Amino acid sequence: MSLEAVLFDLDGVIVDSEPLWSIVEEQVTEWLGGTWGPDVKAAMYGKPVNVASSELLRVTGNRHATAAEVGRRLTDGLIERFESELAVLPGALELLDELAAEAVPLAIVSSSSREIVDAALRVVGGQRFAATVAADDHHVHKPDPGPYLEAAARLGANPRACVAIEDSPTGIASAEAAGCVVVGVPNVVALPDAPGRHIVDSLAHVRVTWLRSLVD
Repeated sequence: MSLEAVLFDLDGVIVDSEPLWSIVEEQVTEWLGGTWGPDVKAAMYGKPVNVASSELLRVTGNRHATAAEVGRRLTDGLIERFESELAVLPGALELLDELAAEAVPLAIVSSSSREIVDAALRVVGGQRFAATVAADDHHVHKPDPGPYLEAAARLGANPRACVAIEDSPTGIASAEAAGCVVVGVPNVVALPDAPGRHIVDSLAHVRVTWLRSLVD
């Protein structure tokens, strides 16, 4: 097989959104009467907003707010910060440009809502991607393979001829279950080695020739 497409997670892979997520999560946790910390972050990390909101209610023990209210606060707070504070991670734009120059189709596969994905893509450039799959575009979420299978289908690509680039164990599980070749870029949590899994420190070290070799 030859490389047919590259499928990117968004948060923590292309954009450095996790610090902004943490700020907003802490604010909402305090509003709920809880104390934000590593355990709260771990419970929410890599999950869709509706799931993360339910997790936040669980860990804080709040029985007055609803998951919908928590999700709205998380989303609004994050989008507001994206407009002025969102940074692109090292090597991300260079890799996207290199892939575009070689006419490799690209897609975003995110656990974030469509609102959050679109806000981030206003910074990165949504025109770079032939397809984007957000949490509310699909009835199943990572670690289910559905989002990656959907992205490959939209590109007309064989999932086994796609490279998926992820930063979370949940996302890696989704991509691997879909049959993709997986490149892990650790961000908030460490990513263990596994057969067929390729861990790199940064996208600054990733070149198209190497991605092609992983599929070949």
